[in-house]
This record gives sequence, structure tokens and C-alpha cells, in this order.
Amino acid sequence: MTPAIIQQQIVDATTEAATVTELHHMSDYTDIHGQPFLARDRLRKIYEGRLRGVLQRAPERTDLEHLCRSVLTSLAAVANDEPLYSWRAQTSSRRLSGISTPLRVVAFFPDETESG
Repeated sequence: MTPAIIQQQIVDATTEAATVTELHHMSDYTDIHGQPFLARDRLRKIYEGRLRGVLQRAPERTDLEHLCRSVLTSLAAVANDEPLYSWRAQTSSRRLSGISTPLRVVAFFPDETESG
């Protein structure tokens, strides 16, 4: 995976040119029983939990419900052997962060965190 791939994915999704400022491989792990625990499965569990939370505590937030469902749909399309990467990028007007594979963007968001 290269920053150029992420930059093209951002252009394809937003039409904005971007500079990737961080790019990290999301590692798979082995659980205490020696079974693989894939980064994709960890993210799926996180977003299933977020979706449950939104539906229980803020059902009026259809934007958050849609976001969680969209990420879960994207994750379902990721093959077991398809590596995931987290990234941050800067466009001319905003910072973004997201998760991608070499083949697709799984999710991206406005990045509200402080850099540095």
C-alpha cells in the first residue's frame, strides 16, 4: 500500500486532491486460543457496537446510523486476506482520516483531532 493509492481513493470519493500524512497497516492478531482475530473482524465488532449504541441512545441520529451501516457493508466486502490500513490526509480545506484496503475505501471521516 502506498500513499498514492490512498490519495487516488480520496479523489475518487471526494474529488479533492489530498496529501497522505500518516499510513499504518492494521495488524491481524491471534487470540489466547491460537485462533486468528482479523483486523476486519475487530472493526466489524466495533461498528456493530456503535450501531447498537446509536439505535438505543440516539435513534434520531440517522446520519450516524447510516455511517455505521455503510462501514459494516464495506467491511463485509473485504476478503480475509485483504489488508487494512488506517490513514490521515490533508486536502486544501480539511483533514480526513480513514480506513482503506488496496482495493477500496472502507470508511473516511473529517479528522477533528489535533495533529502533532
